[in-house]
Formats: sequence, structure tokens, C-alpha cells
Amino acid sequence: MEKGPRVPERRARAGVAALAGSGMRRVTPAGDAVIQASAPTRIDLAGGTLDIYPLYLFEGEGLTVNIAIDLMTS
Repeated sequence: MEKGPRVPERRARAGVAALAGSGMRRVTPAGDAVIQASAPTRIDLAGGTLDIYPLYLFEGEGLTVNIAIDLMTS
């Protein structure tokens, strides 16, 4: 019987959290726990996703212009 989704196990190495090989651990939600997150809205003005690896490797002189506005997404 599965208790929750599999997530990568993280261990600190030299002060930096690193993935521990392919080690996975099970996470069980605590009761009716709800996780909420929010982030500023990002608007791409030029280039779109050319700043994401490996897409910029295919575009010789790629350019990405974006702004974040005071509107939170969740």
C-alpha cells in the first residue's frame, strides 16, 4: 500500500543540498495539509523561453527580455 508520492531524498553535502543518487523516500501528507505557493507573474516580451537550457544552445545570439509585475500567481 503506497503512502504518498515518491520524492528525491536530499542530503547536505559541503553545505549544499544535493540529491542522494537515485535514493527516494516516501512522503505522507499530514492529515488535511494544504501547501500553497505564490510567485510574481513573469511576462515575456522577447525571446520567450530562450533562456532555458538547452534551448539557448540552438540559438546563436538568443535574447530574452521579461518583466515581473506586482501580480501574484498561485
